[in-house]
Amino acid sequence: MRFSGAAMSMASIQTQGSSSSVDGGQFFKPGVPRTWKSVREKAFECLRSRAFTLSFMTGSVCGVASALIYHYNTVKGYGFLPAMMPDEVIMTVFITFCSLIATFRTSHALTRYTEAAMYVHKLSACW
Repeated sequence: MRFSGAAMSMASIQTQGSSSSVDGGQFFKPGVPRTWKSVREKAFECLRSRAFTLSFMTGSVCGVASALIYHYNTVKGYGFLPAMMPDEVIMTVFITFCSLIATFRTSHALTRYTEAAMYVHKLSACW
């Protein structure tokens, strides 16, 4: 039986499309055509994940707190932030120091994670 190009591509999507469903594997499996349904399922899966939900809630709380502080400081005219802030040079040095520490800690953690993943793959290859 000979298929035309369009029928053949539809047949391959229907036969291979079931393997691209949400199964916790790769985002897109090689050799499997990407359909809008699978992309949509993966996007909704990411939006429903616990990590996204927690980070969205934390960001929302911090955004509301920042808006309230800005409102009371400028709109209401209390002007309490300049009295609480240290000298500009001290603040700049502190933020630079914290940024460098966070960068180096994250880099070191990522290096340790990738090394651990490498050792896990080597260990499973030995079996």
